[in-house]
Amino acid sequence: MNPPDLTFNLPFEPFTPVTCLNYKQTNKDGSVYPTREGEESDRVVFRIYNNLALNPSVITADNIRITTYDGIGLASMTSGQSLVSQQWMRMYEQFYGESTPLGVYKFTTYLDTDTAVGGAVSRYKPKYGSDRATSGIRAGSDTNGYGFIELTSYLEVPYGTGMGDYNFVITVEYDYVP
Repeated sequence: MNPPDLTFNLPFEPFTPVTCLNYKQTNKDGSVYPTREGEESDRVVFRIYNNLALNPSVITADNIRITTYDGIGLASMTSGQSLVSQQWMRMYEQFYGESTPLGVYKFTTYLDTDTAVGGAVSRYKPKYGSDRATSGIRAGSDTNGYGFIELTSYLEVPYGTGMGDYNFVITVEYDYVP
């Protein structure tokens, strides 16, 4: 068996991989600006897939947890920037499902609770996994397909933030049994 193969992707075909999420704010006239302090950014939707490439013998990612860090790697959970320590990131699950190469694509709508994410202990745990039951993403029901959860995210920028660019990392933690 192979370990989970998790990827961040756009929520529509061809499910392009996501390498960067940009949070901005669109005014009523359609003008796009950086998110102002004391306001919310536009919603950004993405999916986390397990085995979208349909590789054989990929196993389930169990106990999915999502958080933000101000750097890359385990040693970076320092809450060194405002975004992480003040939990600007807000997230909720809205779809989940799975498919096999020959099966009919199925997904379920589910509106989860809006949750603040960030810091050393604040993690978002999706309520439903791809199999409609657990907080995990299966690699298809026969381990030869793919599963996903779809998340909506946005920033809630606090007053007093000041102008500037803020960079952070969204990570997925999970368990699996080889």
